Amino acid sequence: MMVSSGAMKPMDLVVIGIGSLVGAVVATASQQRTWIAGNRRQRVLHEAGHAVLAWRSPYLDLASVTIVPREGLFYATDGGHTDVKTRYPKWQTHDNVFEVSIVLMAGLAGEEMFGDAAKPDTARSDLDEASRLLGMMYPPHAIPSVRETASAWARWRLNGIRDDFGRLCAALDAHETLLAPQLHWILGAPA
Repeated sequence: MMVSSGAMKPMDLVVIGIGSLVGAVVATASQQRTWIAGNRRQRVLHEAGHAVLAWRSPYLDLASVTIVPREGLFYATDGGHTDVKTRYPKWQTHDNVFEVSIVLMAGLAGEEMFGDAAKPDTARSDLDEASRLLGMMYPPHAIPSVRETASAWARWRLNGIRDDFGRLCAALDAHETLLAPQLHWILGAPA
């Protein structure tokens, strides 16, 4: 088999690597891409919710936010990504875990508050991750109520920074990917 000397995309590696399974993988990715393209506004609201609260968090550093779907063999096609790093190496305290949970719930809160209709299935990975993090600090029976409290805090915080949220949504819709310097220009200094 001869491989061209041009740059290969991750999907090219999949085509070479798994042969007959590619048809099913590509069809699934195409169907998901079509679904995602029809929900651009929802993706903008969702990722802007995460990003604006992460930017204002004293515990987190926001590196970038994008509404461009990621595709690949190791993760499912999704609607976007907010790249957040913790500022402190030992961040696993109740306050820090709860803060990260608020940021995780902010995507769905942005959709609920400013969108036509929130679709919890689009935020399944956020809900699962919030539950996993909260499970480090709270007993299993308390996780749903603590997660709901984090969601209420996310809605309350987003409501308090509607102007920042609106500016971020407009910029994200126009540029699709924003890095920290652009976020600084749009949102001002981080917390």
